[in-house]
Amino acid sequence: MTARKRDIDRKAQAGFTLIELIAVIVILGILAAVAVPKYLDIQTEAQAKTIEAALGAGASNVSLTFAKYIAVNSSTPTGITDNAWTGTGTSQAIEEDLGDFTASYSYTSPDVTVTITAGPSWFAASTATKAKTFSLQ
Repeated sequence: MTARKRDIDRKAQAGFTLIELIAVIVILGILAAVAVPKYLDIQTEAQAKTIEAALGAGASNVSLTFAKYIAVNSSTPTGITDNAWTGTGTSQAIEEDLGDFTASYSYTSPDVTVTITAGPSWFAASTATKAKTFSLQ
């Protein structure tokens, strides 16, 4: 009879107690409360870094085509027209396609402004158009 009683006790103790289940649910709730804001911060940072990278790519395109214009024409360009360096000589087109973004360029000596638009669909409309101005020396 003692062996039979032990078998019954073991069967009765199978599973978790209510307190153990509540403790697990509380711990999961705390983890979720910490993880969700971090995830949202990471998304915001990713958007900002994507914009910085696109602006950097646009600035690089401007600098490279500026140097190419000088190499081809032996003179400096006088302006940007229709996203191309122009002046006396052969104009040099500046790449507009920056992956998820489209770039446009303007030049007021010695400053170039790169403006990016048409970001990916997951971008908020307020962050999809940004500009960067830098000097060519």
